[in-house]
Parts: sequence; C-alpha cells; structure tokens
Amino acid sequence: MPRRRINIVPLILLSLLTLIFTSCSTYNMQVNDYYGHLRNGNYDKAAKALDNNKLLKKNRNYLLYLLERGKMSHLLHQWDSSNVYFNEADNIMEQSRKNSAKDIIVGTLMNPMMETYQAEDFEKYLVHYYKSLNYLQLGRPDEALVEARRISLRNYTQEEKAGKNKYESDAFSFMLQGMIYEKNQDINNAFIAYRNAVDVYLAHDGDYYGTRIPEQLKKDLLRMANQNGFVD
Repeated sequence: MPRRRINIVPLILLSLLTLIFTSCSTYNMQVNDYYGHLRNGNYDKAAKALDNNKLLKKNRNYLLYLLERGKMSHLLHQWDSSNVYFNEADNIMEQSRKNSAKDIIVGTLMNPMMETYQAEDFEKYLVHYYKSLNYLQLGRPDEALVEARRISLRNYTQEEKAGKNKYESDAFSFMLQGMIYEKNQDINNAFIAYRNAVDVYLAHDGDYYGTRIPEQLKKDLLRMANQNGFVD
C-alpha cells in the first residue's frame, strides 16, 4: 500500500502564524499595565510600571524603553531627565545599523519579540521635537533651535539617501523654528521660518497631512512681515 505524502508547508506556515500571534498577544499583556496607566493620565504610575517592565528593559528593547521613558519624563515636566533619555536614544539611533540577517531570521521565523528594536522614521523626528520643547521649558532657546533645525537636516539627509523623502519638508518644524526665533527677537529669521511653513502648506493646496493651514500661522507670518517692513 503506497504511503500518503503529507504537505508540511501549510503546517509550518500555520505554526509560524500561531507563534507570531502568540508573541504579539504576549507583548500586549506584558506592557498593558504601563499603557493602561498612560491612557488614563496616571503618569506617576505609568513611569513606575515602565521602570518595572522586564520586557522593555531587555537589551534588545532598550531603545524603545529610552523613547518611552523620555516621553514619560516630559509628561511629568521633568525636562532635564527627559532630555537625558532622549539624548541616549538619539545617540543609539545615530549609530545603529540595520538588524543583522541572523536577527531578522530569529525575529521572523521564531519570535518577533526576539528581534532588536529599530526606531521608525517618525520616532527619530519626534525625539527632536521633544528635546526642543524640553529646552524651551528650561529657558534654553538656543539649544531648542538646534533641535528644531535638526528636523529639517534629517529631512534633507533622508532625501539624499532614499531619493524621495517620505515626510518631505516638515511644516510644524518650521513653525516651531519661527516661534523660537520670535521669542529671541530675531524677527527676520522668524519671518523666513513662518514663510517656509506657509510654502509647505501651499505646495499641498493648503492641506498638509489632513490639516488645513492654521489661521494663527497666517497671522504670525503677516505680523512678522509687518515688523520687518515687508509691506508687499
């Protein structure tokens, strides 16, 4: 009697899918306490839950921990501490390379939670936003301006590497730069920054990522133009 051949490919795929879904469920369970407190605005409890979370404190997730801890410190108005975490995260993101082939294989075939955490593009931008806001709160506008400018520099760097920048020019970073310049009484550069922000909106028919050009931005631009004597 001939043996019946069994196709093991579907069984392997089923096992992999089961492992992936189980891993995701396990991750959600292990971080649920932290995110639950965060959603409810209990920042002190969220910070404690984050510091006690063994999963996020593992070496492969350390970057994610730093990003979350920097955000928590910002929400707790701990501006200096927030920048300490974000500076370390910033250094890691600047130095890190793509995951190794072995890391990817382990993450794909065995357990996604085993793969070293790599920051998303938007997280790299957010680090500069948070650091800029922290410096403003600390009364250090020069450092705040450096971080705001780094957003634009990161845009240009990504565009050179990829040929096309997913985020293009960042209107909000220009608005942030404008506010910092204005705070420092640098009305000419404030005008330029606000104008650059307006130009981004106009290049997208006045709608940038689903947001219409803010009325306040229009007023800021006209106010700076008036103070500079640009009557046209």
